[in-house]
Amino acid sequence: MKKILLNALAMMLIIQSSFAQVFTYTGGDPSPFGAAGWPMACSSAPAFTQDGSSVKINVNIPASASCDYKSFAFNLGASAPVNVTGQETVYIVAKASSPIKLRVDMQSADDPTAGLTRTTDSEAGTNVSGNLTTSYAVYTFTYPVFMQQYGGSNNGAVDKTKITNLLIYPGTGEGTPIAFNGTINIKYIQIGGSAPTCTTPASANAGLDQTVCSNSTVSLSGIGTGSLMWLSGGLGTFTPDNSSASVTYTPTTADTANGSVYIKLVAQGIGPACAEAEDLMLVTFVRRPTVNAGADQIICNNATATMAGVKTNSPTGTWSSSGTGTFTPDNTTLNATYNPSAADKIAGNVTLTLTATGNTPCANVTDNMALTINTCTGITNSSQDKFNIYPNPAHDKIMIENNSSQPIINVKITNAEGQLILNQNGDLETIDLGKFHKGIYFIKLETADGSLIKKLVIE
Repeated sequence: MKKILLNALAMMLIIQSSFAQVFTYTGGDPSPFGAAGWPMACSSAPAFTQDGSSVKINVNIPASASCDYKSFAFNLGASAPVNVTGQETVYIVAKASSPIKLRVDMQSADDPTAGLTRTTDSEAGTNVSGNLTTSYAVYTFTYPVFMQQYGGSNNGAVDKTKITNLLIYPGTGEGTPIAFNGTINIKYIQIGGSAPTCTTPASANAGLDQTVCSNSTVSLSGIGTGSLMWLSGGLGTFTPDNSSASVTYTPTTADTANGSVYIKLVAQGIGPACAEAEDLMLVTFVRRPTVNAGADQIICNNATATMAGVKTNSPTGTWSSSGTGTFTPDNTTLNATYNPSAADKIAGNVTLTLTATGNTPCANVTDNMALTINTCTGITNSSQDKFNIYPNPAHDKIMIENNSSQPIINVKITNAEGQLILNQNGDLETIDLGKFHKGIYFIKLETADGSLIKKLVIE
């Protein structure tokens, strides 16, 4: 079973400041983010995708000195530069898959290639956060005044009034190589104003664990505060989406083959500073039963049929018939023998059904086989055509026409229940039916070559 990513590393990074206006970003749109200053020679460029109400940033940094000072950029947008009047504050709400520090610098409109830093070279406890942890937290950084740095030296105070970009460095960005291969999620950025707060803490309830049949979908109805997101430890999909409270999960064959899957509901709470709440539920899959009644069969009316049923994932298989025959030794033996009744033989065919019982909560499944019951004799097919009985249906008498080279030795007539009604030797040509009741009968004509059975209807 695949593991759900439970290590959600999160933080709130704050850089204190005063602004003429307040800028905020939320919603998870990845378009403002770009891989600025991230050469491919150092590592794979980060990928930015929307992940619910946040942006997920896939980062892979090897432990190499050449990866120092590699950042990705957040663009405020041409229509929304921030006017800086003095010291500045930046708030970033984020999480990651494993511990990593973040450094945040600013870029200005009049010098977009240079980052704005503070007046001293020592940056400990300023624009570098502590290690992000598994819960959201608030980290504060204060720039006293603006200063522009080139090549590590200060060139004096510069009035940078228009801030258009944030440069975000995984790690400290201070010459210390780091190794990080994971994800960073950012759901909120604020420049200026008061620190963001949590209005209503998050709570999540994914519901009770479920057991479903392997060919079924899973109905989910979660309860939580703020925006919600469903996550699966498998490969299935959520319908209509993974952000609605009530959704349907469609498992993959890999999910059902594993036997179970964990599903997690994540709630964000109301307010950007809220810690996430999550709840897990376990979905267990019971394998669906399968059944095969075997190939259709054709038998003679004096024979029985041997079944060849197969079932899987089922405690019991049960045979049933559309006719009135019986199963030997019983109808729960997969290779039972079916004994056609007289009515089955008259009908000429029956449908035999094998039902495989499903383990709860799986439904039963069935499969059918057609059994054809033919009138079989020892006389060849070519010779059978030389014997005619007419009229059929009959009323008071029948005529027996023998066009073969062999005389009829004996004639027997039985009713539908198998009772012998007439037994007469000789090559008869006419039989009086005056004492016969209406119904279905069978006439057996015997010759030296064998016997022939024909059905007779008396009206």
